[in-house]
Amino acid sequence: MKEQNLRRCLLVLGALMTMTFMKAGKYQNFKVSTYIRAQDVARMDDDKFLKSTWETVSSQVDLDKIYLETHRDAFTVPEKTLTKVKKFFSSKGLEVR
Repeated sequence: MKEQNLRRCLLVLGALMTMTFMKAGKYQNFKVSTYIRAQDVARMDDDKFLKSTWETVSSQVDLDKIYLETHRDAFTVPEKTLTKVKKFFSSKGLEVR
């Protein structure tokens, strides 16, 4: 009987610890970053695309930092779009580079 009670206590303790770590939101031993290509950054001028992309990504992983590509080959992201996207991701608590 004592062994069964000990197992129950360990199970409850494990569940509580898991909930605590899940509530923290960010990882403790490393930072997670991602990189967005210039063409995709430019597409984020569309609010619907920007929000749906964020919802998809943030439901899968907790990001700490995001790198925005400003140009690729002969293509450059408009300054207005870049400012808007930076502000959006900063408001979500991300470090933007």
